[in-house]
Amino acid sequence: VDNKTLKPAMLGVDSLLVISRSTSSQWKRLTEEEDLLYPTAFTILPYELTRDGVVESLNKGQAITLSRCLAQTFHATAVLTTMMYHSTSSSDDPGVRDHLHRRSIKNYLDANNGLADSSSLLQKDSSSADALAAKAICDWLLQRADTAVKCLSEILSHYLLSDSRDSDKGGVLLAAGSHAKKMIAGVLPSYVTLEDVTAMREELSKAETAFEILAQVSTPETLKATRADFYKRTFSESDRRAISRLINDKSSIDNKMLDTIKSFASDGVDTMRRLLADQMMELMEIYDEGYVYLVDEYSGIPVVEEGGPYAVVASVRDLLPGMRLSMKATCGNGNVLKGLSGMVGLRSDDLSDEWRESVRYCSISNMEYDMEEYSLFYEMVHAVGLSHPMDDLEKWKTLLGETDPSRYYCGMKRVLSPDGSMLLWARSGTHEIMEQRRISLLKEHSVKQDRDSYLSTKEALKKEREEAAESIGRDVNGNEVPNCVKDEIGDIGEIDAERECSYPGETDEG
Repeated sequence: VDNKTLKPAMLGVDSLLVISRSTSSQWKRLTEEEDLLYPTAFTILPYELTRDGVVESLNKGQAITLSRCLAQTFHATAVLTTMMYHSTSSSDDPGVRDHLHRRSIKNYLDANNGLADSSSLLQKDSSSADALAAKAICDWLLQRADTAVKCLSEILSHYLLSDSRDSDKGGVLLAAGSHAKKMIAGVLPSYVTLEDVTAMREELSKAETAFEILAQVSTPETLKATRADFYKRTFSESDRRAISRLINDKSSIDNKMLDTIKSFASDGVDTMRRLLADQMMELMEIYDEGYVYLVDEYSGIPVVEEGGPYAVVASVRDLLPGMRLSMKATCGNGNVLKGLSGMVGLRSDDLSDEWRESVRYCSISNMEYDMEEYSLFYEMVHAVGLSHPMDDLEKWKTLLGETDPSRYYCGMKRVLSPDGSMLLWARSGTHEIMEQRRISLLKEHSVKQDRDSYLSTKEALKKEREEAAESIGRDVNGNEVPNCVKDEIGDIGEIDAERECSYPGETDEG
């Protein structure tokens, strides 16, 4: 243990944040275990990684599916936990819920009642869609989505904090508005996103101004041909196909948005629980067997030895709660995209815009409800409500003992916080990286302080010079001093001020 333990005398603020949210620190809070002498951060994948910890090209599609499913499942867990333990008392009253249900549906329908629909343009055969029909469906979809998000945000505000109240706590992704955007974005078909539709509408709106001018000087036939040519030249075949499909799916999308609002207005907690159950089922279907890799908690990257995976398990069910804590640790510093992709072996070049959009509004965890979240996730995995974190930790410890009796642990070291209360496991040499990072931050802070001091002194001297110039505005006989003399005095004062507060590094002496 002594050979594997490192205890830096000091750590930077960023390193302290990482170590405070490490998997080991989370297990200590959940189990009150005084000391953990073995690594607890790991990831389970349905495929093997290369020596560099990267997924092979053949399995990238599976890795993208897995990462998206993990993000959705963990986000649903965090949201449901927050809704269960943070909902207002009024949301539990059936009478209040019934009133909320009726009012929300009415508000949604009323808000959409006055919106331009351009239904006549959308009734045509979608295969012959043109620029007018494309703009009409884009306008319709963005308007519907906006009103749906507003209505759903009002409903969720009975269960979740509002964006403004939660933003200072760093939990915006668990706020009512953000979750409403995520839910409505999930209603859309998989072949298009709201960002895609917004971009298409901007192009169409710019062209519409030109078409209005053209309509005044050309025949209807010429205008129609020009619109068709613009539509074909501006949008790719996949974009035109998506627009045609949107026209066909218009009624289905509208009904899904309304059904989502009805469901959450009727019983938000029950609706969210059903969504989590569906996500959990989808996640479990991805795994046939699991390849286990230990994770460097400082970098968030799986550690791959020459022999391949650290372990192979036939069933992942018992290890999933522990894997969620590992994912929570790697994504707990605000960069969900980086942490999530690293845990499944993806690199930034592998991440498409569609993938980024699918996890954009995902929060891996609510840091305020450690035990409650763990219990809920355990219940959804095992279909029982009694969780015993200590038992799960013992199962992991047993697997380590069977797999690695020499306790090599892929050569990783145990890094303690200066007071010894927190720890993480990382590759050898990580403590040196932490120290270099701490020194770099100190230097940046010192330079900033020097710069701020310099600017403050310069501003004070400038103010003194201006006051002095005002005080010498007249000579001893009371006559006004000519402006040229004032300017000369001001220039001399400015030169003196520059000399008195030269910033370190701006002169040879500095």
